[in-house]
Amino acid sequence: MTQHGFFQPHDPDCSFILTDPETRRPWQAYLLNERQMSQIDQFGHGYARYWNEKGEDVGILPEGGPPASRMIAIRDAGQEGRPDVWSPAMFPGTEPPEDYQVVFHPAYWEARGKRGGVRASWRVFVPAEEPLEVWTVRLANETDTPAVRDVFAYAATVLNGYCLSLYRFYASNTMYIQGHDLPDLHAVWVHNATPMLPHDRYNAVMACDHPYCGFDTAPASFLGMPGTVFAARALREGRCGNVHAYEGQTCLAMQVRVELAPRETRELQFIVSTTSGPGHIRDLTTRWFADGVVEREWARAQAARRRERDALMVSSATPSLDSLINVWAKVQNRLAVLFRKGFRDVLQDAAGMSLYDPARAREALAEVFSVQRNDGAGIRAWKPYWDKMEYSDGPYWLTLMTAAYLRETGDFAFLQEQLPFMDGPPASVWEHMNRGLDYLYNDRNARGLVRLRFADWNDGLDGPGKGGEGDSVMVTMSLVGALRELESIAAAAGLKPTFDPQPRIAELCSAIERHTWTGDYYIGGYADDGRPYFAPTETYGKIYINSQAWAILCDVAPRERWDALIDVTTRHLNHPYGFRLFYPSFPKYDPRIGRCSGELPGIFENGAVYNHGFAFFLHAMWKAGKYEAVWEHLLKLLPDSEANPSDRTTAEPFVLNNCIFTEEARHRDGTCRGGWWTGTAGWVLRLVGNGLTGLRPEFDGLHVDPRQVVAAAGLRQVKRTFRATRYTVDYVSGAGTKGVVVDGRPHDPGQPLPPAPGGDVRVEIRL
Repeated sequence: MTQHGFFQPHDPDCSFILTDPETRRPWQAYLLNERQMSQIDQFGHGYARYWNEKGEDVGILPEGGPPASRMIAIRDAGQEGRPDVWSPAMFPGTEPPEDYQVVFHPAYWEARGKRGGVRASWRVFVPAEEPLEVWTVRLANETDTPAVRDVFAYAATVLNGYCLSLYRFYASNTMYIQGHDLPDLHAVWVHNATPMLPHDRYNAVMACDHPYCGFDTAPASFLGMPGTVFAARALREGRCGNVHAYEGQTCLAMQVRVELAPRETRELQFIVSTTSGPGHIRDLTTRWFADGVVEREWARAQAARRRERDALMVSSATPSLDSLINVWAKVQNRLAVLFRKGFRDVLQDAAGMSLYDPARAREALAEVFSVQRNDGAGIRAWKPYWDKMEYSDGPYWLTLMTAAYLRETGDFAFLQEQLPFMDGPPASVWEHMNRGLDYLYNDRNARGLVRLRFADWNDGLDGPGKGGEGDSVMVTMSLVGALRELESIAAAAGLKPTFDPQPRIAELCSAIERHTWTGDYYIGGYADDGRPYFAPTETYGKIYINSQAWAILCDVAPRERWDALIDVTTRHLNHPYGFRLFYPSFPKYDPRIGRCSGELPGIFENGAVYNHGFAFFLHAMWKAGKYEAVWEHLLKLLPDSEANPSDRTTAEPFVLNNCIFTEEARHRDGTCRGGWWTGTAGWVLRLVGNGLTGLRPEFDGLHVDPRQVVAAAGLRQVKRTFRATRYTVDYVSGAGTKGVVVDGRPHDPGQPLPPAPGGDVRVEIRL
């Protein structure tokens, strides 16, 4: 729907081509591997960070929007007077070049354009393994006369970060930073000599495969006054200052002259990376500037994203569903697993990842178990720094999301893996799960509900439980669900819980029914003062989506109550943009509720359409059999949807966003703060891959249920790798008898699909 670009036709990688840079805010993508995360928008701007194996990070390029953190500028070196300076990514110009395009590919970014008879492109990618950025600049002389161009490459640097061992020590002191050049290596680098740094990569380098004719490591020299790329001194004067930074802000900049014969095309390769010093820089340039290496590694980076794509591919009548599920939700989900080290966050994201990369999902789950407290409690986050505040929801996610992983993989050996606690000796994953649920069960108040502690899944709900007696209905319900899953896992794996879950389930359900059911819906809980919150007796926040969703998801509400719960939630919380988190929003800060009440009304957790909670409710509706209704509401959630077009929301048209502001947000009505950083991606992957497609993983294998296939979704085919078997599922309408056919033979939907490890199975769902 956006007017700013389009998805590349017939491209299985679902590249988005931007043709108009004037979006309401910069549109961003993330290029990443296990140690490097690089954000980049249509102008080439964006931050970059490096992590070592301990999670100790360093910022390479600064956060924030323009002026540039990255830039490629092209200057006509043979033109008299004030020659034209331009870039295929527009900046430092103020207008896009001819034939302007920016390609957002899941594995790379590329800007393209033409000016003065020279066509140029600037491509950036992060390799599949090594933590660095590779820039390729291509110049093509489309005239019959020679052309001389100076290419200016520029990257601002920050060289700061958190140190785990010193707890929130932040290295940002510019008194220790200076710049250097290495002409023999065609490289410039800046060195941070701050004492007590946790590793030796707090330095940055830019290197080129061609010699430079000028350099700068001091922004004051390259930019001059007023200090922006739009009026950079080096670009005005046509030469770098050749200045080594000494204290203060630093940059990496070089000027490379390119002489082009008529109709000739030339390429420049640049590396931007953290570094330990000249020896490492020599190794980098030797390896990366060898013939064919850059193109080989570019192909490997694309291959990594294509492996994700091929693990689950959907073909339907809804292109935005296909591009999201096949490609972009997986990139979004992987970004969250690798670089958002929240306890609950990684667990949920790992469950989504298990659909397309189960081996990496297993590693992610193990990492979370290893930061669980010895008494069974969870923490909020680790890496790049510890946040040991006790959020009550952590322990139940361990069991719920491990169950989701086991249904995908059948990897019951994981339960016996010995993993440490944050503050205790190793124990099996099974023991970790039991200990976590036992901790929650024993952390209940006089009402029999689990204490909220600092907060639960809703980080902004940090008021009701600070005194130690407030509780969370969502957590109490989820404990019931986790206890049920513990029993299911025990039965499937031949294990025995360390306690009997059934009496606890009965006791918890009784407490929930007695204290939280209003006759119409479930409240959010009780604050320390004994007064309910998210309850009909309150003026603001009368109804909360999570209590209703998890009542269904955890089988707390009786089955005969589900339809009424969905109806009342829809009546109060459904909005043209999606489902609100709660309603009405709070007009001002209420210390009983906490941070979310102090946010402006209609944004984020204060009554906005908060997509993570929206996704919970869609899963609950799916469980209740409301398949058509789920599809209707899922359409709102998809990127650049009719209900939430990108040109209004400001979100990228290829990924999910965190939340949509409502009409209370005044001129921000219908907009979002940004895309990418949300746990919604993993939940949508599971909703589609394990629901909408009619496929359902269970401990005994992959099941198929034609009743779940929604005709309006227009499914044509799904390709799904499940436990090393490649299933191709075709959806056939008007084929006569309804049912399932496997490799030409009728199949009993009550049985799992036959496995063929390493092979292919063909499935027809006849509708």
